[in-house]
Formats: sequence, C-alpha cells, structure tokens
Amino acid sequence: MRRFWQLISLILIGLMVSCGAGFQYWTYTDNKPVEHIIHPTVIPVWVDASFTSGQVEEIKAAITEWNYVFNGQMFIYLVEKKALGTDKKMHSYPDSFTSYEGGQQLQKKCEQTGLGWVIYNLPSDNEHLDKDVSSSTLAFVTGIDEHSVTVVSDRFGNRSMKDILMHEFAHLLGAVHVNTPCLEYPYYSNKQYSCIDKITVAQVAQVRNLDMDGLNYCITPNFL
Repeated sequence: MRRFWQLISLILIGLMVSCGAGFQYWTYTDNKPVEHIIHPTVIPVWVDASFTSGQVEEIKAAITEWNYVFNGQMFIYLVEKKALGTDKKMHSYPDSFTSYEGGQQLQKKCEQTGLGWVIYNLPSDNEHLDKDVSSSTLAFVTGIDEHSVTVVSDRFGNRSMKDILMHEFAHLLGAVHVNTPCLEYPYYSNKQYSCIDKITVAQVAQVRNLDMDGLNYCITPNFL
C-alpha cells in the first residue's frame, strides 16, 4: 500500500497537466498541519559525491533561496566537513555519500528520525533509476514531505539546477503541483522556476505551521 501511494505521489518535472486555478490542487486544505508528522525546524542535507563543485554551488544557492523565504523560522543547511585542500589550507567540503547504497543508508536514517534530506545524482542510464520515471524527467521526489530528491543531471542542458531544486525542495517541504504558473507548476520553464512565489510559500507555511506574515516571497511569479 505504501508503494502504491509513493507511486501516486511521484513528482515528475516532465509531467504536463491541464490548466486551472492553483489553490484547489493543494493536498493540505485544513488550517492545521498534518498532526502525525513532526516537522523539524533545522534540516540537514547530504549530497551525492558525483555532483561537480559547480553543481554543489547550485544546490547551495537553492538552499539559500529557501532560507531567505523562511526568514529564521526554519533553516536548511548542507552538511560539510573540514579537510586539507591542495593549497595546504583547511576548507569546508560537502559530507557527501559516495555510492547509491550509501545514500540509501542515509535516507533510511532520515526516514527513521524524520530529519534530513538526501540528494542523489543518477545519470539517465543508471540501473537504480526507476523505470517508471519519464525519459523527459529532470528531477523528482518519491512523495510529498519525503526525504530524498533524485537529479538526472545529464538531461539538464542549460537549465538551472538551482531553480529545479527550489521546486523539488518545495515538495519535500510539503507543497504539491498547482496548475497555475508558479514555482510548483509541473512543467519546467526558466521564468516560472526562478522565483519562490506566494502560492508555493503559502502551501509550505500551512504544512509546516509557519507564520506566513513573517516569510519572504515574490508577490507573483517573475513572468506575470
């Protein structure tokens, strides 16, 4: 049964849906957050070691955008460790997992504790990429309010990983797709995905029990 709902909830960037009003598509319509879910206010993030340094910077930029939205009510951070660089100086590096299996172990701990996100980087021909995933999918989560994102980075081309991860992080924070042009519109556009808008933030505020008046967001998507 759990597998069934995970598949139903599968978020595919490439999925196209018919147009319509945004708010009616929310999963959470009650004024209170889901009671059986304990939402942490600090979320650690672990990344796949196969991401390039440039891609890691884009992941950090997506995290920074969401932390700006939270305005201190929540905080997401990339787990890092100190190590000696080639210049013989100490630097901070992502505390990355080096294999899919390693990521799975981390993800299991996140699910058990309710704390943390794992970001996989799987090429389109990787054996671990679910066969149900569309050939046009750029990134996806296994379900709303879950603990992992899978990125298919060899399909990105000149698309912004930062913008796409802002979209996927919204799912991990509790937001669902809406059929109105905004960050949670399910079909990628570099204009739609460049702004964390009020529609998206309102969903997260409702699920995470945040003070909407204290959050930052763009009033409308940038292209409206």
